[in-house]
Parts: sequence; structure tokens; C-alpha cells
Amino acid sequence: MAMQMTSRPSSQAPCNGTALWILIALNLLIVQFFGFIFYQQYARNSFSSDATIYTVPQILRGGQHHPILDFPLGDAVALPSVRVVEPGDSTTGASNNDKYYGGKGDKKHLGGFANNDVDMQGVSPAAWKFMIETHGIKSMLDVGCGRGVSTSWFHLHGANAKCVEGSHDAWEQSLIPNELRTEHDFSRGPWWPSETVDAVWCVELLEHVGRNFHKNLMPAFRQAAFLYVTHSVWGGWHHVEVHSSDWWIARFQSFGFVYNEYLTKQIKDVASSHREDPAPNGKTYNAQHIWTNMLVFINPAVASLPNHAHLLSGPSCTEGIIPKGQRPCDPAKQESTLPPNFEPLALTVDMDIVWEKHVFGNTSITKN
Repeated sequence: MAMQMTSRPSSQAPCNGTALWILIALNLLIVQFFGFIFYQQYARNSFSSDATIYTVPQILRGGQHHPILDFPLGDAVALPSVRVVEPGDSTTGASNNDKYYGGKGDKKHLGGFANNDVDMQGVSPAAWKFMIETHGIKSMLDVGCGRGVSTSWFHLHGANAKCVEGSHDAWEQSLIPNELRTEHDFSRGPWWPSETVDAVWCVELLEHVGRNFHKNLMPAFRQAAFLYVTHSVWGGWHHVEVHSSDWWIARFQSFGFVYNEYLTKQIKDVASSHREDPAPNGKTYNAQHIWTNMLVFINPAVASLPNHAHLLSGPSCTEGIIPKGQRPCDPAKQESTLPPNFEPLALTVDMDIVWEKHVFGNTSITKN
């Protein structure tokens, strides 16, 4: 006789529709709650001009500040170089070793700038013009500015330009007003500008600063969206960090900066193509340091901020594909245009003449 099987009643009650919707609602409330907390602590602060700015690394560390990778906190204290007692002391800077270089009365790691002259290997008005008109640079910090040749070009062409230099001898020969420059020796401690800038310009400095002092140098770089830096591949006065471009790329990327081949090639090509341009001193704007060993890095923590959104300028509309050429967007063609603050600084030939006379005492420019 076959046994009749009966189903065993389930110990779990079926989930009705009301309970399911309650569960979904609770999950949504939890997600919204934690989203609100994140916004209050991080996101809202990122867009408030008077609030602490949290970078991505800080968020990943729960808001803890890192002295190298994050924005510097507070105001920096400038630490001028310690002068030697006698100019002929064995610790005296580059001027004691080579009369071409400045550095009288400075310690041996300072000086190295052209003494009452212009180092034409680091000067390229064409590259600077390209930075303003194409990269959109409107503010800059010249790190290791020497007498301020580069800084003065940007200042006299309408940019918000400042410089920092460790040599007191360079300070005494400076071409720029006191309010635009800071005397600071990075071997004594860190320094950084009070505001972020579009660019750092740093030519022929890196090889002079030992890597044990990079922790003092990087906070200044952290305040810039773009870094334009050169390095030396040969020996020289106090060249204590001579390395290949690959080494420097690895070094800067270890501090969170992103190397950009596209921007690097652009600036090197411009400097190279204008290296025969005549200068008022009978030489040319050779700019060898720039077209041989310049590297351009992006600092996303600054470049992504709203007040640097104007970077990477130039026309952006075209009739066809890009190789046919780009043009300014035209409202008559139903194309939206950018706000005025996205336009690059307007440059004139008169600005070039004023700068050449300021630096060289005369000009090589003939106005048409």
C-alpha cells in the first residue's frame, strides 16, 4: 500500500509586499544618511573658499593631513639663508668658484645664477608666451628665480607672478619689486605660497637641491596646477642631484605629480623652434635647458579646483576634424562660448619691449 506523503509546513512565513518595501526604504535611508555625512565632511568643503580643502589622499586616510602629499596648512615662514662671515670663506657660494656666477657671501649650496647678466640657456619668451596663450597660465611661482628674469617677464605681461630664491646676493640684484619675491633657503625648512597658482616655473634648480631636502621643496610645488621643471645631466657648481629624465619623472610621481608627455613636448618644441630669436645683448634666446631637459607635470589636486578651470586655453570649435584647424566658437552658429575669465591673458608687443628694456637696458624688437 502506497504511503501518502504530506508536505511539511514551512517554519518561515512568506515575505509579503509591505515588509519588502519597508526593507528597501530602510536601505535607502541608510545610504542617504552616510551620503549626507560624506558631503558635510568632504564634498561641501571642497567647494567652499574659506574651508579646509580635502584632497583625494586625505579622504582615503579619513581626513588626516599628510605634510608632503596634501596642500600645506597655515602660512609659511620664510627662512632666509645664513650668510657667511667673510666673502672669501671656504663655504662661499658659486661666485667664489666662478666669477660668472652670483652668490657672493652665500653658502656653497646657493648662488649659481648669472651674475649681473642673463643666462640665455634658461630664457625663452616664446615658450612663456605659449604657456599664457595655449596653456592658459595666469599666475605663477618662479622657484629658484635668481635675479627674477623669468618672473619679471610674466609680471610685465599681466600675470600674477611671484618668486622665491635662497641666495641673498640674488636678492640684492633682483629685477622685481620686493612684494613679489621671497627670500627662503629650502635647506632650512619648507616654504609655500599662501595661494595656489597655475604654474611653477623651476629652471636649473633641481640639481642643486639634495633629495634629503625635497621634503622642504615639495610643499611649494604642491600649490601649483602645472609644474615646468628642468634638470641637469652634467656636473657643475653644487650639482648634487644629476639624473636622467626618467629618474626625475619617477621622483616627482612618487610625490603625487603626474608627468604629461603632451605638454612637455609642446613646450620643448616651442623653445627649440625659437632658439635663434635675437636678444638685445647680441645673443639669442637659446633656451637650451628648456628644449633639452624640461619636464611638465600636472598636480590634479590643484588643477581640478574651480579657480584653475581656465587652464588649457585655445580655440575649441572647428568646421571639420581637428587637423583642419580650430577656431573660436561662434554664437551665430548656435555654439556656446566660454565666460571671459576662461580667455587667456592678452599679450602685446609693447609688453615685450618693456620687458627687454627692463632686463637688458635696450630692445631687439622693431614694431611694424
